Amino acid sequence: MRLIIGITGSSGILYGIRMLEVLKKRDTEIHLIMTEWAKKCLVLETDYDFKYLRSLADHYSDDSNMAASVSSGTHKTDGMIVIPCSMKTLSSIANGYEETLVARAAGVTMKESRKLVLVPLETPVTSIHL
Repeated sequence: MRLIIGITGSSGILYGIRMLEVLKKRDTEIHLIMTEWAKKCLVLETDYDFKYLRSLADHYSDDSNMAASVSSGTHKTDGMIVIPCSMKTLSSIANGYEETLVARAAGVTMKESRKLVLVPLETPVTSIHL
């Protein structure tokens, strides 16, 4: 299985870390994208460092790298999970505003009719977000 994992700067980064750990044990090929705020939350909310998260993934792309392989539908995956998914990222994905690689990869995932799972931790979600 090949998955894109996006981790955004929403509180609850431990969910994303745990997802990476579980998928690594299940022999899943992981392409990781982390936003700048995710990297800040990693330092603020955990004792983990970026090097550890990077070691859990087979591939990594910076969120600002819009030329990364996952920005194209020709990059075959089984789907994408954004965990945690900030409201800014959720809104960006829902409205097709693909200014970051996480949002672009999610848009491509939907365009190619692949599975996309968003894990927003802020609820309730309102029409403003979507």
